[in-house]
Amino acid sequence: MRNRIFTLMLCLSLLQFFSQGVYAGPIRTIVIDPGHGGNDPGAIGATGSHESEVVLDVALRLGALIRKNHPEVKVIYTRSTDVFIELYRRAEIANKNKADLFISIHCNSAPNATAYGAETFVMGVDKTNANMAVAQKENAAILKETDYQNNYEGFDPYSPESYIIFSLLQNAHLTRSTHFASSVQKYFVNDLHRLDRGVKQAPFLVLWRTTMPSVLIELGFLSNREEESYLKSEKGKNEMSQSIYKAVAQSIRENSGAASETVTTTVTETVSASDGLPAKDSVIVGKPRPTYNVDADTVVVQPKSDAASNPELVYKVQFAASSVQKPADDYAFRGLPKVQCRPSGSVFVYTAGEEPTYEAVLPVLELVRGKGYKDAFVIAFYKGERIRLDQAKKLEKSSGILK
Repeated sequence: MRNRIFTLMLCLSLLQFFSQGVYAGPIRTIVIDPGHGGNDPGAIGATGSHESEVVLDVALRLGALIRKNHPEVKVIYTRSTDVFIELYRRAEIANKNKADLFISIHCNSAPNATAYGAETFVMGVDKTNANMAVAQKENAAILKETDYQNNYEGFDPYSPESYIIFSLLQNAHLTRSTHFASSVQKYFVNDLHRLDRGVKQAPFLVLWRTTMPSVLIELGFLSNREEESYLKSEKGKNEMSQSIYKAVAQSIRENSGAASETVTTTVTETVSASDGLPAKDSVIVGKPRPTYNVDADTVVVQPKSDAASNPELVYKVQFAASSVQKPADDYAFRGLPKVQCRPSGSVFVYTAGEEPTYEAVLPVLELVRGKGYKDAFVIAFYKGERIRLDQAKKLEKSSGILK
């Protein structure tokens, strides 16, 4: 019965998806999505590099090239700093901003340390075990979300049954997505002589809710020492961003009504990640936030918000759980503000901070993670009862806290 309900809910979502129509016309807005981030580093390289850091750098360089050469095109990042963004929100950002192209950038890894090469995925179902393994690995990022069961309607990234429903999805943008993906691979191979692992279909959650041509690019394998060295180097990040840019430039030209042709002009300008920092009109999910000034064990927020508050709404940072209750002044909690302990089932859960707004609790989250609790996350309470974050944010808006 549960599976039938899940199937019905997803089919209704698909109907909404199809109602958006097929994209046609000039490219005015491009959303660039650096994969992973925050407490989700993604693939860990052979020498310890993080996928989240490499792809953010490449994404910002790509955005800089687009903005420099096509000022008429709006560039939006799903994140511009090292923060965790839920998969459904990445697609949501693209949809709400009516993007004409969605580019999600990732790095790969494999148990076989000799695996290497670049590949680009489009939304679809492929029976190839290798493609499914890549999708499962990327989709597992939802397990770091506090409410993933509701956000993805019961989807289990490791359950074969959950992927059966993807066979119902006939991507309205598959042709355009595949065409762009082929261009990306073409420039990787022709310009950089990268091993061509091809254009493939796989059921990536970050792609299936987008309502425009969308691709997921795997730049290469961080598990391969040689390829990792290239991908994390200035040369590698600049060259990879240039090749993706050429595919974007070709797509912009084609969709403007000009004849289709390969972009043969060599991209000679060298850009840095800082050149790609978002413009004022870009959506910045990871925008700069207030930081904590730590003086011994006293922690204060600077600056303080002068917004109205809802005394019944509280945000905290959950950072640990234990079968044995520890006192709030335990040495392990030293330096953390307002540590509290509460029973949750058979364990005791520990939280830090107690803030009236979501923005105010984010510096607490950064502080806690900086103390070594890398998997810490934000939770919310209303009238003493825990509620979902999306519900809390709605309460903020209705209370006039968020403007």
